[in-house]
Amino acid sequence: MRTAKTLKIDSPFAGGTTWDVVDRTVIGALAPTMISTLRRGSEDFLWFAERRIAGHQLGRPGRWDHPVERELLGWRSRLAFELDPPVVIPEIDLKLSHWVRNTHEEFLRRLPDTGGMVQLESVRDVDAWLHTLIDHYKAVKAAGEEQLDPDVRATLMAWFRNTFFKIRRAADRVGLTRVRPTS
Repeated sequence: MRTAKTLKIDSPFAGGTTWDVVDRTVIGALAPTMISTLRRGSEDFLWFAERRIAGHQLGRPGRWDHPVERELLGWRSRLAFELDPPVVIPEIDLKLSHWVRNTHEEFLRRLPDTGGMVQLESVRDVDAWLHTLIDHYKAVKAAGEEQLDPDVRATLMAWFRNTFFKIRRAADRVGLTRVRPTS
């Protein structure tokens, strides 16, 4: 049963995605339904980052109480600061919050309003998309089956992971990647 869902994620006409290279640009086609899902999720990440940055400005940095916060800030602190297990250090938390905000702002600039064509023309574009997909994957993973229908959760996680690797493979062909996946 899950095999059928996995196969569907390869077709933008069935909710999936496809990616390739033209010259030095990574071109993607996304299902319109995923565009709204990605936009809504990234807007939530922006809100989260802005809230954390504002807390720092008021002298009240937040804690990593929520599972999504722990997943999101945890993987980024391991990647950027090699903190494993991740620890909450105010200066690092502020840098991570800015990084989350900047990543999702860059991602949303490239996400089309309508239609499904995406063009990633630089390492920065590719990094923003890859990091954003990891954020979405980690958030869905952290949400757990209590908050999401198990089939929806499994399909979304497969879609984010599959799309990550498709973009990375295409970008690797033209030398546009730096990021590597984390567990």
